Amino acid sequence: MYEELTDKDLFQHIAEKVHKYCGIDLHSDKKRELIKGRLGRRVRELEFKNLREYFRYVDSDVSGKELAHMVDLLTTNHTHFFREKTHLDLLGSAFESRLQKTTGMLKYRIWSAVCSSGEEPYSIAMTLAEICPDLAKHDVKILATDISRTAVGKARAAIYDADLSQTIDLKILSKYFTKGGGQRERDVGLYSVIQDIRSLVSFAQLNLLDPWPMKGKFDAIFCRNVMIYFDTPTKERLVDRLTDYLSPDGSLYVGHSEGLVGICHQLKSVAPAVYKLKEDRK
Repeated sequence: MYEELTDKDLFQHIAEKVHKYCGIDLHSDKKRELIKGRLGRRVRELEFKNLREYFRYVDSDVSGKELAHMVDLLTTNHTHFFREKTHLDLLGSAFESRLQKTTGMLKYRIWSAVCSSGEEPYSIAMTLAEICPDLAKHDVKILATDISRTAVGKARAAIYDADLSQTIDLKILSKYFTKGGGQRERDVGLYSVIQDIRSLVSFAQLNLLDPWPMKGKFDAIFCRNVMIYFDTPTKERLVDRLTDYLSPDGSLYVGHSEGLVGICHQLKSVAPAVYKLKEDRK
């Protein structure tokens, strides 16, 4: 079967497998080089002759582990601290407003649905800590999930490269990071997120197409820069599900390059790439 596949058919089979698993659309001919480049090292690592042999292995692995690994390799995890900062500023304003109206302990829930290597949820935590220095006295929790187990592992470790000092405000760097990533000599020059910030975030591996185990609703959901890889039906299903998890005054933040124009949804736009429930949904 596999030997008879043309190169075009092989790439289409891979794209279909990935789409069914996680919704990412790689069907375009332009994605062929991405697939070849991302999977080439894995093909060599497992000592297969070519991509066709590797895909046969993926297809026959009943455990699904290699499929998950393949998707991990094909998933883009480019991010950085305080990305699209206007969203964090809006979140900070909403949080501060709730804080001012609350007597006693404030309960606040945030979900970073595509957390990658942790920069987004930690940036959220630092934003809230800047507003509320005694954040630990409140019931504030950030759930951070990603389909990539590798990315989630990096996020939990909370250790980042030395070039962080070139991209983050030095006051933030000195306040919320410590130098070094451990006791090893080669860790010198790395930066670690401080425990007070790390304790606000819980990480988990999660495929957004799978059932979600969360029970409560969220005051803010960040689902940014992933829907650009989805086709329209997948986007609509995901946005519907995210909508169900928003609290009455909660906000959904999507990437600036991926707004919700052109898909059916039950949200209203309140700022660029920021949405809230329509009145009849509250």
